[in-house]
Amino acid sequence: MLEQCWNQDPLSRSSADQCISIVGSVLHELEPLIPQITSSRYGVQHVSGPSSQVPGMMEGYHENWDSGTDVLSMASPSTSTIALDNKTLPLWGRSSDISSTRLEGHSGTIYGLAFIPDGSILASASSDHTLRMWDRNSQSSARILNDSRATLLCLDFAPSGTRVVAGALDGHILIWDAIPDAPVVTSDYPHWAQPTSRTFGMDVYSLAFSPNGSYLALGESTGRVQVWDSLTGRSLLTLDSHTSTVFELAFSPDGRRLASCSGDKTVRIWNLISNGVLLVPSDRAETTLNGHVDEVRTVAFSSNNRWLASGSSDQNIHIWDTSSWSLLKTLKQGRTVCSLAFSPDSSRLACGGQGGMLHMWDTESWMQVLNLDGGSRWIYSVVFSPDGNQLASAGSEEVAQIWQKDHKLSSLAK
Repeated sequence: MLEQCWNQDPLSRSSADQCISIVGSVLHELEPLIPQITSSRYGVQHVSGPSSQVPGMMEGYHENWDSGTDVLSMASPSTSTIALDNKTLPLWGRSSDISSTRLEGHSGTIYGLAFIPDGSILASASSDHTLRMWDRNSQSSARILNDSRATLLCLDFAPSGTRVVAGALDGHILIWDAIPDAPVVTSDYPHWAQPTSRTFGMDVYSLAFSPNGSYLALGESTGRVQVWDSLTGRSLLTLDSHTSTVFELAFSPDGRRLASCSGDKTVRIWNLISNGVLLVPSDRAETTLNGHVDEVRTVAFSSNNRWLASGSSDQNIHIWDTSSWSLLKTLKQGRTVCSLAFSPDSSRLACGGQGGMLHMWDTESWMQVLNLDGGSRWIYSVVFSPDGNQLASAGSEEVAQIWQKDHKLSSLAK
């Protein structure tokens, strides 16, 4: 039946209506199977024109025509958006097929989440001064680490999975064994006994390990970024270009570059590392990404190293081309953006922020494909599990959530 669509005159509105009707009929037949469909793309002729009722559309669906992009979207309250453009027709299963598990135990806002590299543990950092380690399989709180005397704002696991590090509002860095009673390799953090607290000096808003685990970058409220030797805890260099709080840090997947974002409305890219070692100052190139008009709260590299996403209080997400640092796309969020995460295969971008909604975009089309109610006024952290099967979120409501589907979120509609 779809073959009739290929032969339509693309300049004819009547032909376009007939084509849309055919596709609508096909969708009607596929509706019972939609939850099981993980990928489906149909080439169709490009159509344009004013909004009209689509003949043959499934009952309960409505048509939205964006005349600026010539994209027709068909949506239902019970499903993710199904979109029709000149290239593709991605199909998503019903959002009701995505289940969530609430991880309860914190008594304060949760500011940070991180999965251990093997995916077995999810850690959460909170204003209740504790870091909790959740067993991913049982989804229970396996450990409570309460050595902090202040709000924990950020955390990260060492790539080896042997240590977890958190930054506190009182300027302390806390380091724990990630796995209790596990043998500790003496070459890992030989000078950092467990548990350890190191004084950073200023409020620690962000931190990130380099992919090879050799370096730990720390961002503070004054705008400074420090890079430490992760084995000794010794400060190796200080980057002073930002003029306001450094909200997030992210190393590129190849480990060569460090991205930082700040309340000064900028994103800065530092070329720091070559062949696994820090470059001398004269070789460290710096790029400033301008475009946001309010503080930049979050940055994230895609695992394929093609894009850097930045989110801001200006309610926009910018997608930057990492080969040229040109602005590729602006995704209008409508609320303050607090956290961004690419799926492990780079096919999805997840976002959390003001209003408590989780949004997800397909990185091939940059179309929004999923909305979920995160059950919080603010979502401060979103993170994919290493295998892409789960998405964790947390924020102002003292509860973390793990979202999952029968198949990988990152593989849908491919």
